[in-house]
Amino acid sequence: MATREKIRMIRRLKDFSQDYVAHRLNMTQKSYSKFERGGSKPIPQKRLGKIAEIFEMPVQEILDFEPEKPIEMEPLEDKMSRMEIMLEKILDFLGRRPEEREREKNRDLR
Repeated sequence: MATREKIRMIRRLKDFSQDYVAHRLNMTQKSYSKFERGGSKPIPQKRLGKIAEIFEMPVQEILDFEPEKPIEMEPLEDKMSRMEIMLEKILDFLGRRPEEREREKNRDLR
């Protein structure tokens, strides 16, 4: 199985849209779709590394992926917990006065 096919299968197993992955790779969904379908050029190592980062798995695990082998998925409870924490931070940030938000943003940039 070609690496591009493995990437497509893993993306689907992780329930990621092409649009989501494309956005994380700073490319359009149309370009990403062409990328997944394949071409004559091999996948650049840097791009494969970024895809592995998005999928939260090592590059080698992508390269070794076989449809019969299960991939480790983050438990839904953990994912929901992370999302709740993120939402609380966003709501807390939005609840502040504009000057407080600006100070917070500047502090995070340091």
